[in-house]
Order: sequence, then C-alpha cells, then structure tokens
Amino acid sequence: MLGRSESPCHTQTHHKLFCGSILSFQPYFVEIDTKDKPHIKDLPERTITAVGEPAVLTCEVSGNPDASVTWTKDGLTSIPRAQFKKNGKVLIIQDVVPDDSGVYECIAMNIFGESRTASTLIVAVPPRIIEELSPSSVMCEKRTPCFLSCQATSYLPFNYSWTKDGQVPTGDDIKLMNNSIIVTPRDGKGYGEYVCRATNSFGSTEYKIILLSPKDNRDDDRIPQSIFLASVITLSCAVVVLLIIVCGLIWQRRRAVPSERIQGKEKVDFDGVKSSPDRRSNDEPASDPNTYMELKARPSNHEESHVPTEYQSLLEIPKNPEYYNVVLQRENGGKQNKEVYEEI
Repeated sequence: MLGRSESPCHTQTHHKLFCGSILSFQPYFVEIDTKDKPHIKDLPERTITAVGEPAVLTCEVSGNPDASVTWTKDGLTSIPRAQFKKNGKVLIIQDVVPDDSGVYECIAMNIFGESRTASTLIVAVPPRIIEELSPSSVMCEKRTPCFLSCQATSYLPFNYSWTKDGQVPTGDDIKLMNNSIIVTPRDGKGYGEYVCRATNSFGSTEYKIILLSPKDNRDDDRIPQSIFLASVITLSCAVVVLLIIVCGLIWQRRRAVPSERIQGKEKVDFDGVKSSPDRRSNDEPASDPNTYMELKARPSNHEESHVPTEYQSLLEIPKNPEYYNVVLQRENGGKQNKEVYEEI
C-alpha cells in the first residue's frame, strides 16, 4: 500500500514522506529539504526616534542556503553613521540627528534570488523651512495683490499658519492659502513683518517675511549710497594730503640743489684768479682776526723794493704802476708786515 500526502509541500519547510512496500508492507520515511530565495520578516513601516537617542533596525532573514544582508539609505549603499552587527542583520545609529532621517532598506540575497523590506526612520524634530524656496522679503505697491509663501519639509504630517504682529491677519485685503498668503496693502498698516509657522507633532518652526513698499526700498538704497559717498570723500582727502606732502618734498629738494651747486663751484678771487680748494685752504689764514690786508702801489726801480728777489726775477719792467696786497699781522701791539704780490 502506498501512502499519499494530501497537502502540498512548501518551500523552506522540511517534509517527511511515508512510503511502504506492497510486498513486505515495511514502512520507511524520506526527508525532503526544499531550497529557495531568502525570506525576510517585514520591518515596521515607520521607526520614530528622538534626537540624541539610538536607532536600531533588525532584519530577520531565513532561508537555505544562507543569505547575505546589505542595507541602503534612500537608495545609497553608503551609510557613514551606521554600525552593523550579527553579520549585517542589525543596523545601529547612535545619537541620531535630523540628517539620519530617511528610508532604510534591508536586502537579503542568495543564489536563488533576493528579498527586500524597508522602514522609514523618522527623527523627532519640527519641520524644516526650505529657505531657497522661501523669500525673506517682498516688494509690493499699494493696492496691488502680493504673494508671500514659505516652503517646509518633514517626515511627519504638518500644517501651516500665519501671523502679523502676533495675530492672525484678517480682512478683505488678506487671503490665506495653507503655505501662502496674498496681501493687498491699502495703507502703511498692510506692510510689515509676516510670520509663517510650520507645525508637526514634535514642534513648530517660524520663518519671517517682510512686506516692503517701494519707498522703503528707496530709503534702504540711500544707505549704501551714503556709505559710498563718504568713502569717496575720505579717499579724496587722503589723496590731496599725499599730494601736498609730495609737493613739499619736491620744493625742498629744488631749494637744496642750487645751494649745492654754488658750494660745488670754484670760487674766484677778487683779483680774477680762480682759487682751487688747495689755494683756498692756503688763503684761510687771511681770515684770522689778527690779520688784515692793505692795497699798496708797487715800488719803482729807483725806490727800495721790499719785494722778494725770487718774485722780482719773474717780473718784467712794468709800463704802468701796479699794486699789490700787503698782509699785516698784529703781534704784541705792533705790526709785522708780510707782503704778498698778486697781480690785479
């Protein structure tokens, strides 16, 4: 008699079949081990963790043969802040921060295929304002509808609200539309600071938008112009002072050059003979306060001459009377004459 199983065999399950021989009626069992791709227990859809707390994700895998496990975050295999244990089946992030939020996926793979399961890690923080998509100021003409908006992001549901001067803006000139507000200013009260607030279950984030009139913009433009004008005036004054200093130095230099030229020229004596530096050094004793000079007529041949014989031999017979200088030096109240002959 042959035994038959009424239920189908399932993968990843060990089955025992009862078999019997028709002739001997001796029963025996055959064990069948099935092989297939890995089986993963689904991760929770969301994992919420407060800032500073650890986040732990466990990937429970079964199958034959054993599967290798890898993780991705938002589709990327690189997760710098993650640590792995138990052959990669457990992912741990210590002291989570807002940037750790994302979709984490566990992938189990063997030679028969792969299986996946994912969970969204949510770090418990208020929504974040995307400043690149949210202007900080808007210029608006009177009686013209102007559009103010702020854009936020969060892994949890959140909502927007608007205030001005601490109160919710109302009136015919105001239209609220979730993350946007349309303002039609009629007078100065319509201008000012509007606050956009994004709120989720973990808190709220504020973002300020200033509604400006064209007049305010002109006043703001005057400030940089005034700064620029003051800088130009200061620089001009510095240039003028520098020019004055340079001109003064040039003038002093030009005054000094003629004096140097006069001192550098050869001096000419009153008798028309140029005096060299050596000659002037020899003549310096004449400036002695104890000496003075007199001009006397040269003696004739018939008169007794006091001219040195060396000097007389060099002279020709003069046609006209000549004069010579006589240096007189005072000694002991008397006079000692020293005659120096120079042609005039």
